Amino acid sequence: MISLFAFIPTVIYAPALALNQVSGTNVYLVSMIIGVICIFYTTIGGLKAVVWADTFQGTVTLLSVIAVAIIGTIKVGGVSNVFRSAVEGDRTELFRMDFDPRIRTTFWSVFLGVTVFWTGSATVSPSAVQRFVALKTLREAKWAVFNFMLGGLVLFSISAYIGLVIYAQYKGCDPQTSGMIQRPDQILPHFILDVAGNVKGLPGLFLAGLVCAALSTMSGGLNTVAGTTYEDFIEPLISKKTRESKAALIMQAIVVVYGIICLLLIMVIDKMGSLVELSNSLGGLTNGTLLGMFVLGMFFPHANSIGTTVGGLVSLLVMGWIVVASTAAIAAGDVVQAVKPVSIDSCPFNITALNVTLPPQEDVFGNTFYLYEISPFYYSAIGCFITIVLGIFVSYLTGPTELKDLDRNLLSPYIYRFLPVTTYSTVPTKETELLNL
Repeated sequence: MISLFAFIPTVIYAPALALNQVSGTNVYLVSMIIGVICIFYTTIGGLKAVVWADTFQGTVTLLSVIAVAIIGTIKVGGVSNVFRSAVEGDRTELFRMDFDPRIRTTFWSVFLGVTVFWTGSATVSPSAVQRFVALKTLREAKWAVFNFMLGGLVLFSISAYIGLVIYAQYKGCDPQTSGMIQRPDQILPHFILDVAGNVKGLPGLFLAGLVCAALSTMSGGLNTVAGTTYEDFIEPLISKKTRESKAALIMQAIVVVYGIICLLLIMVIDKMGSLVELSNSLGGLTNGTLLGMFVLGMFFPHANSIGTTVGGLVSLLVMGWIVVASTAAIAAGDVVQAVKPVSIDSCPFNITALNVTLPPQEDVFGNTFYLYEISPFYYSAIGCFITIVLGIFVSYLTGPTELKDLDRNLLSPYIYRFLPVTTYSTVPTKETELLNL
């Protein structure tokens, strides 16, 4: 639920920003319209509508980014020019091996932090689990994870390439520094209008892709949290005789309430920083904690419910404190992350009259508490680590779970070899299936 209220407003706000850049429409009005449409079809159609909508929306999103990549490449003079500009501008730094966790993007922040973030999102998040249990077999669930990873790799690779294309186009006149855009999140729609504004239908296809991505994320989140809220908190309070007749109506009401809360939170998102870093910060608030709790349950047989609960709660509180304090420190200027050098020397207008301030070329650290300066990409990893370590410690303090009391169906089959054979009489059928996959 916390993840929903933190993350959904950012993905709804993104296409609204793009539409504002393209046509000057009101950001809040567009956000509200997109949100209301999503709430409507999620409420009426349920999970089936969400799945079919996600399929269609994902296709439109992929087609839009491919079209943008192709036309942008042609505009800047071909693939060779894209990568030559990237190398000359130091935009292809793949292996920055600096161990300082305060630096925003290094090999380690991606390898450790982003890996944990996406592992949690793709495997144990409520929206992922809901889709897994809706499939018929475990094999189908595994294929779903594989397809998600493959699709994500393709989409992220194309998006990274588009970033290099945009740099090749604006390496001599940075749009944000020169005042052509106000936020870094607006650079892509600005690029679309600049290089393909005369291509009929392409700006619309791009905007459709953004809107589809936002609708897909919001509908999946609302449907998942509504189902979780009903099953865990409301269903036990309803009599069995009226449970089925009331279930659909109650879940529809939950979707509407949560959807309205998410739309209201957009006004808070508007006052915060870049949407990319913001989504990683807010996602890291809960992703790592949730993954850590699952890891405790699957890989540490002696962990008990008390240890897991304490570890999860402490992790959530600590990460919430870090996220809020870090955001405040950045807003106050106590933490400044350097950006790659940009230029305004080739701008086709008089840039000196605009009182331009170039972005910072060096990191500013040391003016606040060390933890507030840590890169947001590490948040999920930190939350997961706190949950696991504290969960194990508290479990042993309060009496670890006895192996004879365990249900092996709840453990990962990869640790069966480390468990005493004499503890169990036979291996259940489900475990046999797991071991054969």
